Amino acid sequence: NQEMINNIIKWLDEMDKKKERILFAGAPFILDSVLNKLNNDGITYEFGERGAVLTGGGWKIYEDKRMPIEEFREKVKKILGIPPENCLDLYAMVESNGFMVHCPEGHYLHIPTTYFHPMVLDDNDEIVGYGEKGRFAFLDGIAMSYPGFITTGDEVKLLEECPGCHRPTPVLEPEVHRFRGEEIRGCAEEMRRMLLEE
Repeated sequence: NQEMINNIIKWLDEMDKKKERILFAGAPFILDSVLNKLNNDGITYEFGERGAVLTGGGWKIYEDKRMPIEEFREKVKKILGIPPENCLDLYAMVESNGFMVHCPEGHYLHIPTTYFHPMVLDDNDEIVGYGEKGRFAFLDGIAMSYPGFITTGDEVKLLEECPGCHRPTPVLEPEVHRFRGEEIRGCAEEMRRMLLEE
């Protein structure tokens, strides 16, 4: 939606002129569209520590435009001047009561183990060990109005500890991918559908 992209750029201009702090929170494919337009127009900013980016929802039907998270952060730095440690992604779903967010040090997705019990399942729905890829599943200890055992359509790798910041909680590797054939859904997909209806 070109109007939305233009509105975001107008907002960036206003915030830059006022030297205000900014937080872009949204789906990565939306920010990527903004970055592409700015790049094509030869426009860059230097928000630096005044800027932060929080993405969530994944790339959905724009999977063909997905880039590695590290490359995405570098693109944000090059065009918006926001340092990589201020560019974080979160992973969540409507079926859960919490979310996992990147740590600034290593950009691994930290799991809130006070109420989530994470698991990775193989093709036979058997639990695999740390460091192996498989389907993400979890028990949600604060789900009260519905069963809190969820098996997702997402492929992940679970690590026992973050190799970036060494906080003692399990983490998911930064890249989470949807398994082929799984339904595209979630908040970012709803946003995409709403934008197409305009």
